[in-house]
Amino acid sequence: MKSWDMWDTLVAGRGTQPAGDQPDGSHFPVTMNVMQVQPDDVVVSDYYDAEKAARILKSVTGLNNKLIVTPQDKANGKIWPGLKASGVTHHTGDNKHSDFLMPQQFGITATHYQLSAPVQAEKVLYGINSSLGLMAREARLTIQVYEQYMRFQELQIAVNFPFLLLATIFLERCMTVNNREMALMSSRDACLWVTLAQEIFRRRGKGLEAQYFYSGRLPRVFPSEAYLKYVNSWLTKHRSLIVDLNGTGWSLKRLVAQTESPSTPIVVLSHVKVAGQEQVQEKMAPSRGDFINFVEGNPVGFEPANYARHPMISDVDDSGSPVFANPTGFPWGTFPVITVMHDAFAHMLEVSKNYDINGLFCIDSGTLKSSAQMILNAYAEWDKDLGWNHTLFAAEHDYIFRELQRRKK
Repeated sequence: MKSWDMWDTLVAGRGTQPAGDQPDGSHFPVTMNVMQVQPDDVVVSDYYDAEKAARILKSVTGLNNKLIVTPQDKANGKIWPGLKASGVTHHTGDNKHSDFLMPQQFGITATHYQLSAPVQAEKVLYGINSSLGLMAREARLTIQVYEQYMRFQELQIAVNFPFLLLATIFLERCMTVNNREMALMSSRDACLWVTLAQEIFRRRGKGLEAQYFYSGRLPRVFPSEAYLKYVNSWLTKHRSLIVDLNGTGWSLKRLVAQTESPSTPIVVLSHVKVAGQEQVQEKMAPSRGDFINFVEGNPVGFEPANYARHPMISDVDDSGSPVFANPTGFPWGTFPVITVMHDAFAHMLEVSKNYDINGLFCIDSGTLKSSAQMILNAYAEWDKDLGWNHTLFAAEHDYIFRELQRRKK
């Protein structure tokens, strides 16, 4: 039988003050620990309000375990002999003295649980905006952790979601300045971002919308009649701009110039510069026009962190439905890493609803850009974890340029 501390071990709070001091409705379960509690385990807390502790333990964690609330009997040692006599062999809690050192003095092994405290990535996010750091902490503590895929969950919670949230602020400003109501967010890489943009636009209530837009270099550079019909149906129906997660901007410039709305603004979130690539592209198919960009660079982890659960778009049919190409045969829809990352992003999106995001939209443009650039650079820390992507990316890249050469002829 085990015993567990309550505050910041089984139940944490959304604010910065001690969890027990926060009001009802401000708490969430520490999922990893709650899932380990067995029916016979005991919850023990040095706390001043037994009724509140019982109410919150039940409502937040769903646990029906015996709860012992004392003023300070964990700290002064009085409770431990009785717990040992009742069969408790191990205790877990966040206070080094009360939960770790004291039980060991009475022959009960102990774990000093410290993960409820903000980790370094959350401290960095908190420095940008407190809500950003706090929501990342809650998402980390409430997600069901899969040890094999934990790094990919961390990537979404600590890096990808925060970066795309800052990107959504930038996108809202671009739409406002350019008098646009619809963001057409290019597949495949905007598959996660579009869900965030839709939620944020809904919460902001400014009449902005976001739509997942079937897109890819193949149909953009040499669009078919069906594809141009599809694109024009969006551009003529709404005051739109077209958004891409990253790239050189070449293929979108090519596309927009061939539409019925050639002045449509283009936003390339992260501008990628590869020595010699733009010259090769322009020689193959010249482009004209310009685009708006937010940050610079393409860390290895950036694109795979935003992979969709479908192959690349090769074209659309006459009804506007996507036509896919999967030259590598990769299992986009079932690959576990991609599934885990999508689930983690969705979890973070749900957690974000517990926080006021309006303060984020007051960040000045310079700070917004420098903060986003800092987070973008952090994707590189997942390079080794995403090693499976390197061969895949190269194979798709080569296929695209072979197919573009074929379509050009």
